[in-house]
Amino acid sequence: MSMIPLTERLSASPAVARSQAFELKPPTFAIVGKTADGVEVRVVPALKYTNPNGRDFVKFDAVDVDNPTVLIDRKLNVALKRNGTPMTDQGDAFRRQGKALKEPGNEAYTVRYEVPNEEVAEKLRELAGLYLPEGRFEVKVLEP
Repeated sequence: MSMIPLTERLSASPAVARSQAFELKPPTFAIVGKTADGVEVRVVPALKYTNPNGRDFVKFDAVDVDNPTVLIDRKLNVALKRNGTPMTDQGDAFRRQGKALKEPGNEAYTVRYEVPNEEVAEKLRELAGLYLPEGRFEVKVLEP
């Protein structure tokens, strides 16, 4: 399985690079930074969604190039509080992903969480099930 790299060299002009990044489909690619000379732009796969309090997109780690409607989020671990709920940052990330998947225009997308072992996979299945629409995510344990 091949992935789209997170960093691509686009146009020499930052303004043109931004417009090129947003023309890459699917999904939308969010620009999150550039080098000091303004030449290289980092783009990451993202889904747009309505967020009155901040960024209007949710970032992911990669896209499955064999099926570009599958967004990939890699997790090394899932941090839980003693009561079994996710730490605030991770809970917020799941909520944002779930909201983005439910937005009009994003119905075709799914999320694949890639994890290092079955223990993390079990925690992630349970948490993702709380926040993401049913049938719109999968958890895959990667081979070492």
